Amino acid sequence: MSTITHTHTNTRAASACLLVIMPLTATIMTGCLNPGAERAVLDEQVGKGRTAHTRWEVIDGLATLRALEPGRAVLWAQAPAWQVTIEADADAPRQWELVARNALADSMLTAD
Repeated sequence: MSTITHTHTNTRAASACLLVIMPLTATIMTGCLNPGAERAVLDEQVGKGRTAHTRWEVIDGLATLRALEPGRAVLWAQAPAWQVTIEADADAPRQWELVARNALADSMLTAD
């Protein structure tokens, strides 16, 4: 909510001031019209990433891809167990360093 306080008694000066302030206020307020929709779009992207030759997706967004580059991925676990689907083409690196941060000390890595 915007509050405009004006102390001039000159109505002409007050009108000029409002002509400048009102469009600026309207412009600023339009950025807050639908923050929920923007958040929903960002939530859909959690746990997804691409490199030139791979596509990564953490099922249900239970981990965040913090860094993804050819041959190295860093994930931040947001649940005790999660799965990652990796699609790679023929030019993708054959060896990967997978760093899982915020994981339990007795975590196990399995691959299908």
